[in-house]
Amino acid sequence: MSSSFRQLETEIEDLIAAGAFPGGVVCIASSGSIAYLESFGNSVMLPQKIQAKTETVYDVASLTKPLITTTLILRLIQDELLEPDTTLGELFVDCSSDKKSISIKDLLTHSAGFIDWYPLYSHGAGIEDYRDFLFRYPLQTAPRKEVVYSCPGFVILAAVIEKVSEEEFVSAADRLIIRKLGLKRTALGKSPQPLGETAATE
Repeated sequence: MSSSFRQLETEIEDLIAAGAFPGGVVCIASSGSIAYLESFGNSVMLPQKIQAKTETVYDVASLTKPLITTTLILRLIQDELLEPDTTLGELFVDCSSDKKSISIKDLLTHSAGFIDWYPLYSHGAGIEDYRDFLFRYPLQTAPRKEVVYSCPGFVILAAVIEKVSEEEFVSAADRLIIRKLGLKRTALGKSPQPLGETAATE
């Protein structure tokens, strides 16, 4: 470990010892060069401990909202296939009346009125099923009344991407982002890496 990052390393090691999290990887880069890269603790705790490595694959979870979903929406806007003010009523004939005025901008800014979270996995097996359920599920607030960080709102954006691009969300992300950037150990959904190389997640 580099002595110049000793304070950082001590903080992380103390947090792991206190049970704040089992482990992780820290990467610090500047101007395209990696100044620091180190792994700490374990990537898996049960049924057996597996030590974290700098190559361990982690679930980036809600970072898919800005890194994948938002990027794909902006690509559609750039290609003039979508506008920030395009509404759900314009895109989906089956959209419920309380959601017809919700715009792409409302969804991106978490001001569409959707609830913060919902166990959508219990109401289908994919984006189309989740969209159908959310169109029926009542809004928490009227559109544009307040900002509520919303996972379901971004599921609707994924449905917009599939509708406008005529391509599955995962396929569009892989074609337009992951492969374009040459990311060989990045994927949406199940990790393509062996179990021992993937950190435990929810």
